[in-house]
Amino acid sequence: MATIAVHRESGVKYIVLGGGVRMFTPGHPIAVGTGRDPAARESAKAVPVTTTMVCDAEGAIVWFRSEEPLVVEVDGAPPAAILRNGSAYR
Repeated sequence: MATIAVHRESGVKYIVLGGGVRMFTPGHPIAVGTGRDPAARESAKAVPVTTTMVCDAEGAIVWFRSEEPLVVEVDGAPPAAILRNGSAYR
């Protein structure tokens, strides 16, 4: 069975494959015709972002920030039904 999530903004359903933490370095404004300023890049701090890996109906893998998808089904049942039962995953 699978864990199904719906993307809160688009309403598209996905299969949840896993999760993780990715490091994100915020970008700096870049003037047209120039590269990134190496000093600015080195001084930027990487920020951890929790992410969820999902796939669509065609199997394409997509990463979302973890607050974007909402789990709607686990092994064919809504999460509330599983949590009410309590014994489903002991």
